[in-house]
Amino acid sequence: REFRTQAQLASMFGKSRSAISKILRPENVKKLKQVAATGMHPDVKRHSWRDSSSEFLELEHRVHQYVLTAPRDEHGNPCSGQ
Repeated sequence: REFRTQAQLASMFGKSRSAISKILRPENVKKLKQVAATGMHPDVKRHSWRDSSSEFLELEHRVHQYVLTAPRDEHGNPCSGQ
């Protein structure tokens, strides 16, 4: 991996260095990793970061797992299986 400074990342993404600094705080990195572990696409805005409790992330993960394993209809969409 190539090391990049916060200033370089800010320039790459068109953000301020302070915005990059906030994103890279350990508590925010932890939240991002938890969200990524649910399988949720990072561009999807489903909830506020204030709602990223462990219970919410667990629900998000369980819904994702259900969708992956649910029976499918003739169009490939998850269905109740009834």
